[in-house]
Amino acid sequence: MHLLFKSESGLIDESCWTDVEFIRSRSVYIVTKTLAEKAALDLAEELGLDLVSVIPTWITGPFICAHCPDSVYVSMALILGTFLILLLMLNNVDIIALIIAVLSVPLTIIYIFLSTRAGDKGHYQHLKDSSLVHVDDVARAHIHLLEHPEAKGRYICSAVEFTIEELCEFISPRYPEHQMPTPDSWKDIIPVKFSGFSTKKLQEIGFKYENGLEETFDGAIKCCKEKGLL
Repeated sequence: MHLLFKSESGLIDESCWTDVEFIRSRSVYIVTKTLAEKAALDLAEELGLDLVSVIPTWITGPFICAHCPDSVYVSMALILGTFLILLLMLNNVDIIALIIAVLSVPLTIIYIFLSTRAGDKGHYQHLKDSSLVHVDDVARAHIHLLEHPEAKGRYICSAVEFTIEELCEFISPRYPEHQMPTPDSWKDIIPVKFSGFSTKKLQEIGFKYENGLEETFDGAIKCCKEKGLL
């Protein structure tokens, strides 16, 4: 996800770009994505080519790779965080035992250390006020724009907006087998004012989202279970 700054309307739309100088010391990855997109659009204009870029928010849903993609992991941090840390420890029992024996470090301290590094609570800041889109809708958006020659420029692709409280209230009754963290887990997160994304441009060209929060999380959780991640 890019760090975007609001347009004159107050919403984040296609006119918004990441402030590269502001984000450079925080995430080189975001900088490279921003510069690559700008360079591609500039080159297309210079050569007289029609180029369209799709800008999705957190892409979630089922996945085909063996590991959990970063965007899926972040959007499911309320469920996945602790489980994946325990899985990491179980898969590295020998190393954990060596650390305990040589350094006399208690197992609880190792767990806390891994929790911090794995981004268990660290990812909650990304969910405080956020948006996501089903991977199938992202693929459909690409196809839709390809089939409409009048499409031009950038298109934000985002289906659902939510707060971490709303996400927790949604997940808890729908997937009761997964214990949810309490609000105390994110009480210290500094709130960031989020006015939402505008997907008006994509919808005006006839695109319709087919998946909401239910379909998105159902697919992601089912896939995680099939791959032994849950």
